[in-house]
Amino acid sequence: MKNKTIELENLKKEANLFLEALKKEGIETKSMSKLVTTCVIERRPLTDEEGKKFANQLKNLVKTLGLATIILMPGGSIIFILMHYLKLRDYFLSDSFSYLKNKDI
Repeated sequence: MKNKTIELENLKKEANLFLEALKKEGIETKSMSKLVTTCVIERRPLTDEEGKKFANQLKNLVKTLGLATIILMPGGSIIFILMHYLKLRDYFLSDSFSYLKNKDI
């Protein structure tokens, strides 16, 4: 019984980490969309720094959507495990999910 309680606590902890990372990604995406909207309204181009941040956030957004798609697919968890062992996981994880990059499954 004690092992089940520990496993449940670990599962809750992992779920909370995942939700926090997802929330962080959402906040970053919202912030970037406000910046782009402001630039469009003011009819000014993005600065080089803003452009780099925008490109990075766009990559993170695509990675997050790709990861969600893989996980929701039938057999997606198997694909995720294969990605881990083939060392491809880093290509599919956005910056907010960096805690998973060095984690062993």
